[in-house]
Amino acid sequence: MTRTHPLSRTDIYQVVALAVRAPSIHNTQPWSIHADTDSLEVWADRNRQLPVTDPDGWALRVSCGALVFGLRLALVTYGWDSTVTLLPDSHEPDLLAHVKLTEQRVATPLEQRLGRAVPLRRSNRYPFADSPVPKPVLEAISAAAAAENCWIRTLQDRIQVVQVAELVREASQHLTARPGYQEELTSWIHDHGSDGVPRRAGGPAPEPQDLLPFRNFGGRSRAVGGEYEPWPLLAVLGTSQDRPFADLRAGQALYRVLLTLTHHGLAASMFSQPIEDGPSRTRLAELVGRPADYPQMVLRIGYGMPVPASPRRPVEEVITFTGALASPIG
Repeated sequence: MTRTHPLSRTDIYQVVALAVRAPSIHNTQPWSIHADTDSLEVWADRNRQLPVTDPDGWALRVSCGALVFGLRLALVTYGWDSTVTLLPDSHEPDLLAHVKLTEQRVATPLEQRLGRAVPLRRSNRYPFADSPVPKPVLEAISAAAAAENCWIRTLQDRIQVVQVAELVREASQHLTARPGYQEELTSWIHDHGSDGVPRRAGGPAPEPQDLLPFRNFGGRSRAVGGEYEPWPLLAVLGTSQDRPFADLRAGQALYRVLLTLTHHGLAASMFSQPIEDGPSRTRLAELVGRPADYPQMVLRIGYGMPVPASPRRPVEEVITFTGALASPIG
């Protein structure tokens, strides 16, 4: 292997355009990237943090962790290997990750498959087909989580599914009772623009009989017969620690799992309410048999109908050039 050549502005635009397809809470995209010729830094954009839903910044860190995985994958897709240092500067808590180029190499077949899945991945909040997910796919997502030092537990028992669904509902009720919560959610429903959740991507309006309480992104009432699957496949992604760097790891694992599902033709929707509500998170860990660990996301997995992509901010809004690239010529 040979040392990689420096990144140009064109290289960085290509890499970042692919990386920012990463998922984020309410599609807030709470990140910025500082780019030099041999490194990319991921910074928290506190202006995009949700003060009511996410006062401690957990969801922001998970979102930015997903972006870190997106950067890693985009770099290797374009032929660059990299190393990642999470929270590299204790004096700069908003500097969440430093991604350093190392050597040039060809993406592995697995990385190529995940890279091809990036433009196809969606958060799918519509009903799924009532069809079983093959065991090899469950094994693949377990391996994907483990590759990022996380774990994932799929719930096969119907009693567990009901218990977790009830916990999601209870957490949703607690969140809704917070002053300003509904106004904050509504402020991120954007039918036009480059961020937020468009109504067309937000799924149908929730109804009382739904097992899982989806957030209400202003969608239309569903057609007769358009009910959700009666027994959804649920999975819980988690970490062994509850620290900011673990949240960033969880974001990387989450995105790898989602892309793995996309490659296999499956879709997913995410329920973060039990994590946003502290007592519910503790009970969720107990329900899935990991009482000493920390759940990071509840996933609903299945075969879904095609849904539109949510928008992304222009790359120019995300990047700040530093070092040798700070000059317009470079």
